[in-house]
Amino acid sequence: MLMKQSLIYLTGLIRGLH
Repeated sequence: MLMKQSLIYLTGLIRGLH
């Protein structure tokens, strides 16, 4: 469960950088 949230958070960060 935590892994999924971590993935979403990471994706959001990467998308925000791009």
